[in-house]
Amino acid sequence: MLRKRARRVDKGKAAGTRSKTRKGPARDPEHLAKVREHLCLVASYSDLWVACMGPIEAHHVRSISPRSMGRRISDYLTAPLCRGHHTQFYCSAHGKEGEEAFWVYYKIDPRVFIRTFSEEGRQAIAELKTGVGNE
Repeated sequence: MLRKRARRVDKGKAAGTRSKTRKGPARDPEHLAKVREHLCLVASYSDLWVACMGPIEAHHVRSISPRSMGRRISDYLTAPLCRGHHTQFYCSAHGKEGEEAFWVYYKIDPRVFIRTFSEEGRQAIAELKTGVGNE
C-alpha cells in the first residue's frame, strides 16, 4: 500500500515561500526583460554577416564565471541572442567546442555588452574578478 508523504511546513512561514536571505546568484526579471529588448549580439557585434531567426532570448554567459559548471549564474551576466543563435549556441556549447568557441567564431566578447549595458553587470563582472558573490 502506498502512503502519501506529508508536506513539511515550517511554522511561521507559508508553504512554498523562500526566506528573504536567499543565497545564490542575483535574480532580476526586469533586467532580463530589458536585455530581451536589444538586438541579437551576433547580428550587432559580429564581423560576419548573419541573419537572425526568432525572438530575442536572454542568454546567461557561463564562460565568464569560474564556478558556473552546473550552477545558475547572475541574471546580470546575460547577453541577448536570437532564438536561432541561442539554439546554435547550445548545440556548440554542449558539443566538443564549448561556449568559448561560439564567441570566438563570431568574434564577440560578451563582457563588453554586459559592462556597457548596466551598472549591475559591471559590478557582477568586478565581483567575479575579486572572487566575491555568486556563492
